[in-house]
Amino acid sequence: MCFPVISESYYSGNDSPEYPMGNGPYKFSDFTPAKELVLEASENSFGGTPSIGRVVVKMTTDSDTDIYSFSQKITDCVVAGETDMGKYDFYAESEKYGFTDNYYEFIGFNFNNSVLRDKNIRKAVAACVPIDNIIDSVYLSNAVKTSSPVNPSSFLYNTNIPGIQYDLNKAKEYISLAGYKYDSESNLFAKTDESGTHNISLRILVNSESKERRQVAIKLSEELKSVGIKSGVEAVNYNTYISRLESGDFDLFVGGWEMSVSPYFGFMFSSSDRDGLNYISYSDEKMDELLDTAYNAVNEADMVKAYSELEAYTADELPYVSLLFRKSALFVNSRISGDFNPVPYDYFRGIESWKIETNQTSD
Repeated sequence: MCFPVISESYYSGNDSPEYPMGNGPYKFSDFTPAKELVLEASENSFGGTPSIGRVVVKMTTDSDTDIYSFSQKITDCVVAGETDMGKYDFYAESEKYGFTDNYYEFIGFNFNNSVLRDKNIRKAVAACVPIDNIIDSVYLSNAVKTSSPVNPSSFLYNTNIPGIQYDLNKAKEYISLAGYKYDSESNLFAKTDESGTHNISLRILVNSESKERRQVAIKLSEELKSVGIKSGVEAVNYNTYISRLESGDFDLFVGGWEMSVSPYFGFMFSSSDRDGLNYISYSDEKMDELLDTAYNAVNEADMVKAYSELEAYTADELPYVSLLFRKSALFVNSRISGDFNPVPYDYFRGIESWKIETNQTSD
């Protein structure tokens, strides 16, 4: 029931009121576009009037500026990825409150590639992903491994799905099951059919702006080569990356989604969305049925059952190799006290209980 209650009389007429109405612990005071938003404590909130009377929200051009402002004590709190925060040295008078964010990272397959339509090849690729090493060395342990697109911190997450484990010998077994034979002279797997002899050659697409994804792509390429699959990384700028995803000009891609607080995976691999964000051109009748069942589940028990079945099928089908969910944190100046319990989409939960040592404005 989290939606704004608004007054018909307040919003009646042709023009919108200058000050929007809300029903939380803070009310709108002032707004300067692209600069700042000023909030004042509400005397009418049913949760009680907050101790901190005024909050100034600073708007900047990017997350690096946000983090720098906090490191210089220009602001009192900031929400950021823990990996990003590792670039800066912070003063001792600050506290960190971590949580698993809704940023999901994965490796996607192009199902227009006949080689990748073979599930054994997809399993072989998954077995070449050194996920624990990636989390430790690339994300500096600031991520949580996942076997599906459901956040591991969610009550919907199925903990009984092991997923494909990193195992190069197993990867070679999967490739052999797909009908390929290892050639010790070339150190490559090959298959011979009526059109000749073929190796497996895969292009891994990644956006160059993401240092983490680029490193994931490089590590994957190295592991694929070690088991007898030709591979190369194609790091391009973001606009080119999206253009190539939309046109299907890739074999594998390293990507990520910011998942909804109420998860629905239809945009990722529903047959009805093959011209939208279903870049992998995946289509499967059973997957569509499971997506619909999960989407239409009403009570908690039905949701858990529906999503568990969907997660199990996704882990087996491998339209994506699920990698991880990133960790983020709320960083707060220690002069502020109270209940800090950030969660995705509600980073400042409990702000009405926060207190500050002085009467200074909190930003």
